[in-house]
Amino acid sequence: MKILIVDDSAFARELIRNELLGLGFGEKEITIADSGASAIRKISIEAYDLFLVDLVMPGIDGVRVAREIRQGQPNARVVICSGKLNPETHQVLNLMGVHDFLEKPFTQEQFRQAIVQNIASVYASSGRG
Repeated sequence: MKILIVDDSAFARELIRNELLGLGFGEKEITIADSGASAIRKISIEAYDLFLVDLVMPGIDGVRVAREIRQGQPNARVVICSGKLNPETHQVLNLMGVHDFLEKPFTQEQFRQAIVQNIASVYASSGRG
């Protein structure tokens, strides 16, 4: 399982990383991108199973990152993590095939539920389960 965390907030990245470690994922399974541009560079050279993407970032935002993911890795699962998700953006993401959202601030239980659900989908679609 390969996971990419995309968030411009060091605090948010560390929080998400620690939650993933608490769920049993290893350090080698988790990659960090501190910006949309960094994420796009990483996904152009490596495949990931799950993306946790902040929506609002300076420069390249989460919508553009999600679009790049869908074009290059259409079977990957994408979870948008944001406190600012308006209906128009929600619709655009849905049309791209992104249907998983975590509203910041989210609880530990909401996070765990989203991760478990998406991991199950990764395994089901890949035949690894």
